[in-house]
Amino acid sequence: MNATPYIVKVDRKGIDAEGNDTNLIAAAEPVRFGYMVNVPIMAEYPDGKLRQGNLVKITPAGLEYFRRVVPLDIRNPEGSA
Repeated sequence: MNATPYIVKVDRKGIDAEGNDTNLIAAAEPVRFGYMVNVPIMAEYPDGKLRQGNLVKITPAGLEYFRRVVPLDIRNPEGSA
């Protein structure tokens, strides 16, 4: 297993092509419960500089949890992510 973070190209604000903000980290509680994970990356900015970054990913358990607890009227059931 390779422990080296992979490189993700980002804009000058640290946002990747899919709209993920590489400056954010998941809160401790969702990580502890297994609902989210923090994936360390190297963010490559337009000027070529590399900086440590992070991608927050929702696990299948987290997706199921949010489906149960988030009211339908405040989430987008069609999905926009």
